[in-house]
Amino acid sequence: MMRLVPALLVIQILALGWLATEMMDLEEQLEDQAERLSAIPSSVSPTPPPPQVSSATPQPTPTTTAPSPSADEIREIVREELDYVLAYLSEVEAAPEKRPALSVEESQERLQATRDNIDAYMQEGRINQADMTSLQQQIATLNPDDRKKALSYLVGAMNSGQLDARM
Repeated sequence: MMRLVPALLVIQILALGWLATEMMDLEEQLEDQAERLSAIPSSVSPTPPPPQVSSATPQPTPTTTAPSPSADEIREIVREELDYVLAYLSEVEAAPEKRPALSVEESQERLQATRDNIDAYMQEGRINQADMTSLQQQIATLNPDDRKKALSYLVGAMNSGQLDARM
């Protein structure tokens, strides 16, 4: 879950950057259109006359639109978002969880206790969600190699049908 959040933040920032470049392209296109319209002689009307509307139909009310942010404002927003993401990522990377190294004997004891718990659940044939959560927490305390072994053992029991469980 913790690795998903930074990835989503990066995707969000990239999407904002893409939107900013698209807005700048649209702004340039709008400026080009305005230049073309200003080059049209005044005798030619740039827009067709409005259609005649009967008095029985209601007239649309004029609406105002909020001013769109300038390219500089968009760049500033993107910079702020990038600064936020970079600060977040540096905090996450700077504070990795350091577990004290376990002795070989203690590591083997924990792995064996985990396997014993899995064997007990296999004899019952099933494990409820609360017990599965507890077992997953127990597996999480193991060192990486033992964690892999315990998860393989658990998944093997589930795949063989000896243990009815959901992770």
